[in-house]
Amino acid sequence: MKMHFKLNLCGEKLSPSSKEKLKAYVNGLSETDRSMQKLIEYLNNSEKPTIVAFYGDHLPSLYEVYLDSGMISDRDTTKWSTEEMAKMHTLPFFIYDNYKNEEVINTNEMVGAFSIGNYLLNYAGVEKTPYFNFIDKLKYKALRDRLFIDENGKANSSISEKYEEESNEHKMLIYDMIYGNNYISKYVKNARKN
Repeated sequence: MKMHFKLNLCGEKLSPSSKEKLKAYVNGLSETDRSMQKLIEYLNNSEKPTIVAFYGDHLPSLYEVYLDSGMISDRDTTKWSTEEMAKMHTLPFFIYDNYKNEEVINTNEMVGAFSIGNYLLNYAGVEKTPYFNFIDKLKYKALRDRLFIDENGKANSSISEKYEEESNEHKMLIYDMIYGNNYISKYVKNARKN
């Protein structure tokens, strides 16, 4: 399948290579946009109540473009400032549903990838498992190496003492579900029996 590039880019800071990469990416986004529109039209005609979240867990690998444009200062991620880390790990998302007839576009709220599921459950107003109830009570928005976003959306280079206990609990819970004995699953099964 041959792609037809419709976009022409200009910009003094972008190298010819960066322009070509960005052009290919943006035209790919255009194709994705058309596919999303088809999905939404399909859901609009469906009688089955459906909620869909559209999000990405990271920006595309266009480091040359980011560097040329001044979005980042260095290709080496270990040299990024806290602001650069936040900029490179923050993405908008939106939720579409076909039964509330709402489209929620949320570009201002900081939500970590670990809490998208919880966000959806809250939006739908359905009963949640103990894991998602735990996520609901976290006082921070996002946590990764060299980036911590507090409950106010402020980016920091590391977690503060105030959040260490709940962060450790969160890490232990994730570890247990992936590598451990999955105690949360046993807890949920026992809670359902009672």
